[in-house]
Amino acid sequence: MEWRKHHENNARISRWVGWGLLAAAAVYGMLDWKYGWSTRPAMAITVSGMVLTAVIILGTASAFMRKAAFFPEERRERDRELQDGSGEDPFLHRDREMMLMRQGGKGTRALIRYFSVDGELLLEFRETSRGWVFAADWILDRLRPFLPKSFVLTDRIGGPRLYLTQRGGINSPIEIRLPDGTLIGSCRQDWWKARMELRDGAGLPAGEVGSDDLLGTSFRVRDASGRELVRFYNGGLPSRNGDAFSSDADLVKVSAELAGEPEAYVRFIAVPALIKIVFSR
Repeated sequence: MEWRKHHENNARISRWVGWGLLAAAAVYGMLDWKYGWSTRPAMAITVSGMVLTAVIILGTASAFMRKAAFFPEERRERDRELQDGSGEDPFLHRDREMMLMRQGGKGTRALIRYFSVDGELLLEFRETSRGWVFAADWILDRLRPFLPKSFVLTDRIGGPRLYLTQRGGINSPIEIRLPDGTLIGSCRQDWWKARMELRDGAGLPAGEVGSDDLLGTSFRVRDASGRELVRFYNGGLPSRNGDAFSSDADLVKVSAELAGEPEAYVRFIAVPALIKIVFSR
């Protein structure tokens, strides 16, 4: 489900619950007044509590609608037509700030979307693990680090651009491949702290991911020379349009160097989504 429809659906549910609670408060108040089920002060407290809760829920519905209006409807067919004539690669972006938003929770496959701070869909990171892996992970969450997993990173028009796979076992690396099967990199989690080592297709060190603190509120992605290419903020807000995102979204700041180097961009752009998956951010 796209994020606009996701927020609209939440708003619709909240409105139904809010108006339903107001109706229930009115019915309860009238019946209690007529039949004297409780004292008048007790009835007033109960009804006022129901009304207050309903008002809060209706206010939440309004907030969801404001967020829904911020995100444009996805028009992948239109983007495909533009791509055919423009020659621009829908995978490469020069956005200095991106927002990561995850849909679904426990019991659903991972789906993480990259948005611009203006609400445009940029990339989509989806889990493609086999059904038995998904079922085992849902039933026994602690098994996740030992199960074989697979993911795909697609561009804004839905075309697969990177495939990520991890064999089952203890701390096996996550391999990153192009659609033609070329291995361009791998990631492996450190044993004792919030850190990942990054390697290129030849197995040589390409960089690392490190947390700035023990809580994992922010991560830095550096290349082999030590340049900071990506900064990931768990629950961070962008420099503008902050009211359109909530604490469920994460801020990603991309350096100008990464935006200007297509090869490095392709190798490192999936790392923020991996941070959310590997470190449960």
